[in-house]
Amino acid sequence: VERPAGTDMIADPSGGSGQPEGPSHLRGVLTGAAGAFSMRIAGAVLALAFNVVLARFLGASGAGVYLLALTVVTVGTVLSRLGMDNALVRFVAAHAVRDDWGTVRGVHRTAMVIATGASLAVMLLLILGGPFLAESVFGKPELALPLRIMSLAVLPMSFALLHGESLKGIERIIPSQFIQWVMLPASLLALSWVVLPRWGAAGGAAAYVVGAAVTAVIAAGVWRRSLPREKSAGAPSFEAGRLLQASTPLMWAASLNMIMTWIGMVALGVFATNADVGVFGVASRLSVLVGFVVIAVNSVASPRFAALHAAGRAAELKRMVAITGGVMAILAGPVLVAVVVMAEPILAVFGDEFVAGALPLRVLCIGQALLVLTGPATPLLMMTGHELQVRNAIGVSALVSVALNAVLVPTHGITGAAVASAVTLPLVNLIASVQAWRRTGLVTITRLSLQGRGS
Repeated sequence: VERPAGTDMIADPSGGSGQPEGPSHLRGVLTGAAGAFSMRIAGAVLALAFNVVLARFLGASGAGVYLLALTVVTVGTVLSRLGMDNALVRFVAAHAVRDDWGTVRGVHRTAMVIATGASLAVMLLLILGGPFLAESVFGKPELALPLRIMSLAVLPMSFALLHGESLKGIERIIPSQFIQWVMLPASLLALSWVVLPRWGAAGGAAAYVVGAAVTAVIAAGVWRRSLPREKSAGAPSFEAGRLLQASTPLMWAASLNMIMTWIGMVALGVFATNADVGVFGVASRLSVLVGFVVIAVNSVASPRFAALHAAGRAAELKRMVAITGGVMAILAGPVLVAVVVMAEPILAVFGDEFVAGALPLRVLCIGQALLVLTGPATPLLMMTGHELQVRNAIGVSALVSVALNAVLVPTHGITGAAVASAVTLPLVNLIASVQAWRRTGLVTITRLSLQGRGS
């Protein structure tokens, strides 16, 4: 595959031959990915166990109320972070590789201050607007109380997730993944046996708030312990405008991605029953067992992309992209086969009424598999300063997602929502892979990167 003209990366500043350090990068990615993967497996097992308990205690209808409240709060949490997730990884990694720890602290501190104001505003809107959303938008008055309680988790969850992204930037991958994927489901599982039988979905919402607060406190402690001791009290500050300049396109990208990710649940909340929402929610969470390979590997690769790009080490970046795509495909394959083949028995664990989600689960898994095969295009663009291209790719896919859900959900229910998701999820990465090739000259689609110029 020929690269477009004018897209050569910066030459290797070391003056060396420019040959990639393949074995070193492969060991780094495999070691980091193994740690991240183990954390994601642990988190997935804990989340799966919690969802089983949730389904068993509340049934499909009660689980639907909880999951719909969770969807709305997750949307609020995404908005409150203002797209700073990947901007933090990028800036923290770029300054950490230079041992500029004062600026690393400044970037992190600025992000936390901005997130505090945004999170408080979102929390207030959700608490005050909860009854309106429950009754007028979803037509489900029983949603109001769980939604208002769970809204209190927006601030601590934003803090926890941004701390996790900062830890990725300094390549503290395992603690980052533990905070982002293990702590909350572990807390929910521990509390669920007490709160769900007594207080139902509202009790589950309260458990979510407690788990988010615990996670935020632990995340702050891990971040402080992970940094070198300050040599002076006056660490450099970081301009909020500079951080927001990078994060604003990503905020729009995150908002559009949020629409694409959660529009199926929202459409079912409007057009279908609580039971349908519960069944689809369980199926979509099971399909992520395939997709979390992407998250685990990207969590390792993203800061390395940023550091290699900042250092101008083009040949190593090229090799890193190829390795990342290959590792994704190898790790995702067995999980995909297992979930597709065993869909009915897996869903039966949640209860007999959830077996109706077998076909949607298989459809969702196909979408996740296609996402894996398109490689690390999105993080590559974000870590090399092409945030606008990510936003545009997600924007196109979000529009397609809204249109597909509007057409398919009213007539085909949870299967229609699954089809819409399976089409649009890989579409983002496919568009991003074309942009990555045009902007950086690197091929991210796994088959090409392993066999073509990206190898």
